[in-house]
Amino acid sequence: MRIHLYILTLLILIGSSCKKDADNFPDFNTITSRDINAQPIGAADRDDWNLNDSWVSVENNLFPNTSTSTAYPLVSSLMQTAGYPNPCGATVFRISFGITTNATADVKIVDQSFNVITSAANIAADSQGRINVNLDISSIPSGQIVRAYYIVSDNSCVYRGHGDIEKQ
Repeated sequence: MRIHLYILTLLILIGSSCKKDADNFPDFNTITSRDINAQPIGAADRDDWNLNDSWVSVENNLFPNTSTSTAYPLVSSLMQTAGYPNPCGATVFRISFGITTNATADVKIVDQSFNVITSAANIAADSQGRINVNLDISSIPSGQIVRAYYIVSDNSCVYRGHGDIEKQ
């Protein structure tokens, strides 16, 4: 009887630790719909296309040389991020950042298993503080939702965020 109780307790502990990992793994399920000019055309996912994400370890591991501090800088209302078109039937997806003139952006698009599909690094802002990143998503199968993760850095701050992309 005692051995059965021990085995049952062990199984419960193993099952609860697996659930904990699954709860911390991001879920890609909704998008913010935008047309080819970045104009909203439907529902918005309020978690997408921000500059102040808190990430779990699997997300932080995408950018290993970046601080994982949870103290994020204040995001001004003038700072904007948009991913478009979404859903995307084209082969190129664009992410635009309105930030500061001395900023750079790094972007990685991953599948739901966190395999990197495509990326862009060290894209500099233009003289008006805009960063436009064009990403080839032609290898993504139609109907799949993937996620773009990005960090935007200037001289003193690192902003981080994500956005879900649906391939048509």
